[in-house]
Amino acid sequence: MHYVTRAGLFAVLSVGLSVALAPAQQIAPLVGVVTGPDGELVAGARVTATRFAGQGYELLDLDFRYRRTPAGAMPTTRRGRFALQLPLGVPVQLVVDAPGFARWLRDDVMPGSELAIRLAAPATLRGSVRLPGGAGAPATMRVWDRNRCKYVEAGRTRADGTFEFARLPAGPVTVSVHPDAAASPRWQKVELRAGEVTELSVDVKPGRVLKGRVLDEAGKAVPGAVIGEGWTMRRRVVAGDDGVFAFPGFAVNTYGELLCRAQGFVGEVVQQAELKNAKSHEFVLARGGVVRGRLLNAAGEPLRDTYVAAVSMDGEPHTWVPGRTDAEGRFSLGGIPTRVRPVLFVKRLGLATSVWFVPKFEADRVDLGEVTVAQSRVVQGTLLDAGEPVADSELTLRGCNADCDRFAGQPAVWSLTRRYVARRTVRTNRHGQFAFGDLPPGSYSLRQAGEELAVVEVGPEDPVALRVDLAR
Repeated sequence: MHYVTRAGLFAVLSVGLSVALAPAQQIAPLVGVVTGPDGELVAGARVTATRFAGQGYELLDLDFRYRRTPAGAMPTTRRGRFALQLPLGVPVQLVVDAPGFARWLRDDVMPGSELAIRLAAPATLRGSVRLPGGAGAPATMRVWDRNRCKYVEAGRTRADGTFEFARLPAGPVTVSVHPDAAASPRWQKVELRAGEVTELSVDVKPGRVLKGRVLDEAGKAVPGAVIGEGWTMRRRVVAGDDGVFAFPGFAVNTYGELLCRAQGFVGEVVQQAELKNAKSHEFVLARGGVVRGRLLNAAGEPLRDTYVAAVSMDGEPHTWVPGRTDAEGRFSLGGIPTRVRPVLFVKRLGLATSVWFVPKFEADRVDLGEVTVAQSRVVQGTLLDAGEPVADSELTLRGCNADCDRFAGQPAVWSLTRRYVARRTVRTNRHGQFAFGDLPPGSYSLRQAGEELAVVEVGPEDPVALRVDLAR
């Protein structure tokens, strides 16, 4: 591996960086001590590490991105300590749960870290979701942090629309409400205070039931089509075998659009404003192209049950067609607009997260043949400022596997698409240390707040430790 820096970027910030490569699935300890508000040791607190499938990425497949896998759990000792053994370079969500305190949660904790966790007094959010006239509106709710980047609580109201979320961390939060059969309201901003109960009343409109059908271009019903609000489709309904759907609580709101997707078909989006006075709507979906192939590991063995997706930001709605390989490593992704050139995105724990540019469609299909997914590498480093560790700093590694153009050249919209499939983000720990896992051989740009710190070349060679002081 070699490491290249660019001069002239560090007139204000003096940065030191050490980088090492390590084999896949290297294990690192995640240790820490848990104390209360006054520094008292907290014994018996439940410490839980959870891995999200898309941790560190901005994947637009939210079902996959937030798929949870338990990574480890233990209670703190009588001295308030805990220790977990986890794969290096793979961030986890860490939750510390102790009665009488607010639940402590952080989404981007890196194995190899040593944490000092101070619990705080809890806050409570209580209230109701109501229709005009006072009737309760059952709903799914999420309480997000101040930047709406992660949610600190998720759940449902009671049947009468009332809710109570206890033991939340104090501070500003944003609350999203998704009623079962009423219009989704605007997001609510709330300030939670430690030791206090904050009341929140959310008024929602009943909306109306938008009915319709989903058909193909030949006029035949498309069973199982999913219709939802906005690209996240948090509120959604499923069309029946006859293609008929009924969307309750429909109204023109902040989500702006109604999206229809069905397996094997190109998705269709319609602006809600266009349906303001409509009593029904008919979606007509076109069949899309198919991308096929077979995934193998470096030993030539088939990769079964591996996540694979065809992704492109060319057009509206965006193309994100996910799938899984079968027992022989084969995949078939249908419903891709043939006018676009997507990229193939492959992600599996322990192997390199990789992308390949897909050629133009011929006869509505592309067969990539056998695709070998490399063993993953890990880049480790330490971020310093004038010799001192830079803690809690967000770092981004942008880039992908060197053979991404094996099948075709770069698509025109790659500069936008790569934001979602070729950009990894982590935070430094209190010692300024960080690690990026799941890397294939390739060239990467290490960035902080949009500024490039260095270019890192990751190769297939043995691990190499290297230190570069960028202040010199």
